[in-house]
Amino acid sequence: MAGVCSQQDGICESGRRYTPFAGGLANECVAPEHEMAGSSTGHEPDGPDTTIPLPGSTGADDEGDAGDTAGDDLPPQAETTGGTFDFEFVDQNAADFAEGTMAGVRFDDGLRLGNEGTQGLYTSQVFDAGEPVYWNSLRWTPRAPYAKPLPDGAATETGYTTGAADMQDNVLLLHFEDASSFSPGEFVHDGSGRDHAVQLLGATSAATTPSGAAGRALALSPSNYVEIETGSNDDFQFAEGDFTWSMWARTNASCAQAGGGSSSNQVFMGVDADVESGGAHMWLGCFNPADGACGQTSGLGRLGGTFTADQGDGLGQFCAGPELVDGQWHHLAVVKLGHQPATLSVLFDGALIQTSLVDYALPLSFDPAEPLRLGRLGDGYRATADIDEVAVFRRALTMDEIEDLYLRGALQLEFQVRACDSPTCADTDFSGPDEDPDATYRDGPDGTVAGLESRYGRYFQYSARLSRPSATLPRGVVLDAVRVTATAE
Repeated sequence: MAGVCSQQDGICESGRRYTPFAGGLANECVAPEHEMAGSSTGHEPDGPDTTIPLPGSTGADDEGDAGDTAGDDLPPQAETTGGTFDFEFVDQNAADFAEGTMAGVRFDDGLRLGNEGTQGLYTSQVFDAGEPVYWNSLRWTPRAPYAKPLPDGAATETGYTTGAADMQDNVLLLHFEDASSFSPGEFVHDGSGRDHAVQLLGATSAATTPSGAAGRALALSPSNYVEIETGSNDDFQFAEGDFTWSMWARTNASCAQAGGGSSSNQVFMGVDADVESGGAHMWLGCFNPADGACGQTSGLGRLGGTFTADQGDGLGQFCAGPELVDGQWHHLAVVKLGHQPATLSVLFDGALIQTSLVDYALPLSFDPAEPLRLGRLGDGYRATADIDEVAVFRRALTMDEIEDLYLRGALQLEFQVRACDSPTCADTDFSGPDEDPDATYRDGPDGTVAGLESRYGRYFQYSARLSRPSATLPRGVVLDAVRVTATAE
């Protein structure tokens, strides 16, 4: 019977008995025809339907109606984490979420930040299983991907109402999730599926930080850099075709000084070829504000770069946007569309900041002997910066796609949980994976679901933190539902 809590009982023919909290059916055996694949709900008998929609199943956009799911069956995919379970508790409508505590958040068609806020915290009601149980899974339904690495293997992302990524023609994708640090000579995983050899080089190791735009990020210094072999196939022989460079970067170092020596710019990604070699010269990074391309009289650096075709043909140079050197994560992108002439679009945090026409007469192709590098251009123009989610596409992403790439890193949704023996849970701290008080559960490659390491206790509570860098973003964080399951001893 939907909306009624039951538990395992070997005496009953169905193998299940209604709990003492099941109203008029309390302590009676569940009829065999009412057995629900070992699942049950923690809601009251006459409460709202407890079906939780999977990501993308609401049929709503960010500002729209989340839809009426009453009467729907629990999607079979929702039962894959933790196997069968004896209890489930679901928050998915205004009445459910009203049982918890809201600080800087509100509920209309979903749980979201207040109109003017950039930080908010929702603390759920304390769920009571009626007995000590193993709490085994947390599943949530966000409106879009938040702080989530881009899909591997050039896949088209599904399961979200808005903001899903289309990785068609992606030829390089670096998450830096492989390890907490890389030593010189170690390889970094390329998630594009193109199997490029990506190697950390230089004199020192490079650490990764867990506080990236989406998971871990790589910390570059003037003494290390990443090299991507480009001569093994044609992925970087752009010729007259379209392409997109996209990445997240964070730096506190002046672009005129960060590289050490005589370097005047920071290069986050680039390939160097002089005119004699015949290849293109392309880089994306931070321009010294005093450079002629910037014409600034103050500041530490602006987003800049140069995209010159073979043999020095065409000077696609730019320096634009707000101050880049502020210690904050920023999404950077350059899109080339067309060729003779080509439109170079430069985007900063999802917004178009400069467009220029460049009349290329020759192709833009990499010299096979010249690798693509992160944190260096040739032997100079080094970088002191953290980088994350580096992606190269062999097509021109639309402005909406670039905005989505920015928002999936800028909008944050994080969870912590606690299982406890007290009805208030006040004696137990919230924590994330491995019960680490500083860690959080976030949307990841396996989707919006987390195993809870079978936390034990009669009571359970979760907290959800929603954040955004600005209240004026075109889209905010929206949480449609949360579902928790537990298994009896």
